[in-house]
Formats: sequence, C-alpha cells, structure tokens
Amino acid sequence: MKVSHTLICFFFLFSLQDGNTGLVSDQFSVYSGIEGEDVRVECFIPSNRGKEFFCKEKCEEEDILIETTDTPAQSGRYSIDYVDGYSFVTITQLTKSDSGRYRCAAVTQEVSYKCIGIIVVDAMLDGGPFAEKTIDARTGGNIVVRCSFTQYGDKKYFCKGECEGEDNLVETTSKSDHENGRYRIRYTHRFSTYFLFVSIDQLTQSDSGWYRCGLGRPDSKDLYQRFRLIVTAASTPTANQSESSTTTGEEVSGNRCASSATGRSQPTPCHTPALQRKTEKGGGRQKKTQKKH
Repeated sequence: MKVSHTLICFFFLFSLQDGNTGLVSDQFSVYSGIEGEDVRVECFIPSNRGKEFFCKEKCEEEDILIETTDTPAQSGRYSIDYVDGYSFVTITQLTKSDSGRYRCAAVTQEVSYKCIGIIVVDAMLDGGPFAEKTIDARTGGNIVVRCSFTQYGDKKYFCKGECEGEDNLVETTSKSDHENGRYRIRYTHRFSTYFLFVSIDQLTQSDSGWYRCGLGRPDSKDLYQRFRLIVTAASTPTANQSESSTTTGEEVSGNRCASSATGRSQPTPCHTPALQRKTEKGGGRQKKTQKKH
C-alpha cells in the first residue's frame, strides 16, 4: 500500500549534559513547559482520520506513547482530547527527559502527521528585566531557561553579571543554535513572540550569579530578561547509594549512546517507520485505555 507523507521536516538536536535531547527549529511547532508542570500541544489533526498516535523520536513501535480512534484517551502521563473536531495532547508532570521531538499522526489509507518539539525548562522569563527569578541547582547538573520577547532583535546574547568582557558568554546573529563551551542559545518564535532558550551544562558553584538573556546589544538598554542562579554542592551518596547509582548510570549511559549516535546538530528526517508498518499491516497494537465521554 502506498504511504503518502503530508509533511516532511527536519530536527536539529542539541544534547544536554544529562543526556536529554532538546531541539530548536522554526520549521515545526515548538512548545515548552516547566519541569514538574504540564504541557498541552495542538495536533490539529481532524478527528475523523481513523486511528491516531502520539509518539516520540523515531516513532518505532516502542516509541508510541498513546493511541486512540476518534475517542478521548489516557495512558499514564499522556492524554488525547478533542476540541472543535481537532486533537490535542497533554503531558503531565514534565521531566527533563521529556524534552525532544514528537509527532502527532493519523492513519487511514495514508499517514499524515505533524512534527512537534518540546523543551522542558527550569524557568520562564517574560516580565521584563525587573521581574527577576531565582533558580536553585546542584553541581554537575544543568539549567535551561526560556526568555520571551514581543519585539524582535537581530542580535541574541546570553551573559553574566555586567555583561562585560568574558562575562559575555554567547552572542550571535544567527537564527540557528549557537554554543560556546558549556553555554548555549537556542532561538525560535511562535506567532509574534520570540523565544531564547539559554542553557548551562556541568554546573559548578562558581556559576552562581546574575545572568541576562536578550535581543540587541548587551551593553545597551535593549530588551533583556534577568535571573539569578544559585548552585550548591550535590550531596555525597552513601556506600549503598553509590552502588545503586553505578548500576543506574550504566543503564542511562547505554540509552545515551543510542540517542547521541546521530551526533550533535545533525539533521534527522521526520520519518515514521512504525506508523508506515501499521498502515501496511493494518494495525496490530492493542489500544490504550480510553476515557468515557
């Protein structure tokens, strides 16, 4: 059976220190949510398309998070509901590992899907330079902060303190990701709102201090957001905890190798092999528990 793809898109990945995957591209919809909270994404796939899926990364069989047939459904932290004939997906209790690329897909005689990116952040800044926030973190971890602006500026920057000399951490005029060692800027926009996602990996206590993310020049009064970072030492595990964490670390490392095999900032086609097989074979996967109307 012929499979027709109604959307082709590419993802540009960046790898966070703890092995999570995030993304930035204005070629598909990007959503963000604060760790521990919920995010709701618009699939905009008509509900009369038959079987519908929400899946992550390569969308292999094991990557399908929830599926349904024109009926609201829930599976763990994932749920699908419908408004005015179009589908929406909600993920609850976000964790950093939820950052990544997703697809909403519908299968009838063909496969149609929408590519979606989700970035889980530690804080969202949108109230101007005087609406300051404090972020607490531990050594060895990472932070991701979303800065929002209603006016566009060609230059994008991330800096510390007074933003002078070496305190100007990352600066670029490009719309693609830009990094400088442990520091990164990721740019995207949605309608008339412009977003900078700034991050620091491998945190140390010396990273504590005030930071700015902005559009314009760091040495001017152009629009920027400000936050305070406090990094404290991570607790030292006991002997039993150390043995347990070693085993866990091996498992995580194995997963990380699989996810990083494509390399940093390498384009990956938005293909759906598992969904193609479903179209060709006519399904074969048991439905998730569906909600009652």
